[in-house]
Amino acid sequence: MFCCEYSQIRENRNREIYERWRKGREHLATKHPFRFRGVGLLVAASSPFALGQNQSATDLVQQALHQRDIVKSSELQVTAAKNTAASLGALPLTRLEAGSGTRPDVNGGEDLTLFQPIDFFGKSRAARESGNAGVQTALATLRQTKIQVQGDVLNALANAWNSKSRLDNARSQLEIANTTQKATKTRVDVRALPEIQLTRANLDVRRAEQIVIDREAAHAANLVKLRQALGGELPPLPSSSIVLPSPGNLDKDRPELLTLNSQREGFIADEKQAKLSLAPDVEIQARRSPWAENERYGVRLQFVVPLWDHGASKRKLQAARQQADATELAYQDTKKQVMAEIQAANINQSAAKKSLESYVALASGAKDLLDKTQRGFELGASTLLDVLDAKRAYSDALDDVANAEMNLNLANAELLRANGQILGERA
Repeated sequence: MFCCEYSQIRENRNREIYERWRKGREHLATKHPFRFRGVGLLVAASSPFALGQNQSATDLVQQALHQRDIVKSSELQVTAAKNTAASLGALPLTRLEAGSGTRPDVNGGEDLTLFQPIDFFGKSRAARESGNAGVQTALATLRQTKIQVQGDVLNALANAWNSKSRLDNARSQLEIANTTQKATKTRVDVRALPEIQLTRANLDVRRAEQIVIDREAAHAANLVKLRQALGGELPPLPSSSIVLPSPGNLDKDRPELLTLNSQREGFIADEKQAKLSLAPDVEIQARRSPWAENERYGVRLQFVVPLWDHGASKRKLQAARQQADATELAYQDTKKQVMAEIQAANINQSAAKKSLESYVALASGAKDLLDKTQRGFELGASTLLDVLDAKRAYSDALDDVANAEMNLNLANAELLRANGQILGERA
């Protein structure tokens, strides 16, 4: 429900925003090609439609799921649970007894007998159901691990996208500062401005250079964290957007619900085993006459009937039934919490989308103000202080856009977690 709505709204609104930015950039690039070159690159890099290098957030998540050792560990646990289930549901043990004493009259046990129990009442089937519940629990743990790894990747990716946008912004601001410094020097050379204004412009360039250095370091650190989250080599960063999958089945996607459901199935299997604990054991025995006698063979059908277990099976039955009921109540309560998490995640995502649109519009207005102020400064109608204030306002606006985009990416990651969905899981 939310995914289709999100995809449609995001596509329509973002395309409208992008077209508005593109037209404004083309217009400004025509009027001021040198000054707008770096800014145009920044806008293209931060746009939701910027092209990655044949990568996407889904590709990185799938890469991490194939490379992270913690996922491999959970997969081994699933394999172990399947082997355990197979052993629990195996047919009763076939055994052979043979022996011979020093004296025929003091032999003990069977001289030669083959025993084959028969699961006539389905005790092995009940044990197999209990083992299958363990497999489902292991699968739920595997899914929880995958969702955690996906969260690590998407959070690290959101921070890497943010630091990349802020770095591009800083480089753009450095280019603008250099342009302003050149214009200031030209006016100082013709004595249209006092030399102190050139000193101020030079300081602004040095400040912009240092910001670039700081943000390069921050971006490099975020790339290291992203590489760790991927569990392997870091490919080129994809475009800064997360495409949510279509709605799935909440009961099968959230690992907490899967775990509780498998536990309930396990208790139901325990209840069946408790009911069958007083059922007779049936066994076919193939016997040979004792070694001291003439060779004779025969078949015996053996029944072992439990008479009284002093209430143990009854208590086990009651305990298993009560545990199944308790798990069902926990399941219903957890599902209500999950629905609340999804509702809250949808609210946060909607707010993040509106925030991004607002900051994009503010940044567009700040860019117009900066261009007009720069043009006025070149013509002598504005002061250098006006230009620096407009430049700083534009820089802050672009940083706000980058932060708003990160908040939207984090909101999308939380929405995926709340729904228990994994990118690339379904075609």
